[in-house]
Amino acid sequence: MIFRAFVDTPRSGWHNSASQCVVFVEASNKQQAAENLRLLLACLWQVEAGSIDWENLQSEDDLISNPLAAEVDADHRLFVSGWHKKPLFENGERTVGSPVFLLSTQLDRVMKAYLTLPREHG
Repeated sequence: MIFRAFVDTPRSGWHNSASQCVVFVEASNKQQAAENLRLLLACLWQVEAGSIDWENLQSEDDLISNPLAAEVDADHRLFVSGWHKKPLFENGERTVGSPVFLLSTQLDRVMKAYLTLPREHG
């Protein structure tokens, strides 16, 4: 199962100097997703696992069943993070930049959805 979280980035300016980034990770449950986030990002960012903080860790089931996104294609719902007259997508145009995909079996599916998201600029 896929999980999505908004993760605080290290102070070293990683990820376009944004203070947060969106991260997708695979796990069998929410507890495993939290552990995977900590371990994989700690390795990637070369920081202590205990220093990794996030918010809004949600499963793909929760994201897809969001009533605000009912008019959005199913896999595009993974990227809906708000609503302002229309869905707001984490599509690389918002302040947090492009997502980080820590996926193995679901990477092709999620990348296909990401690459076909509605975009304001091109």
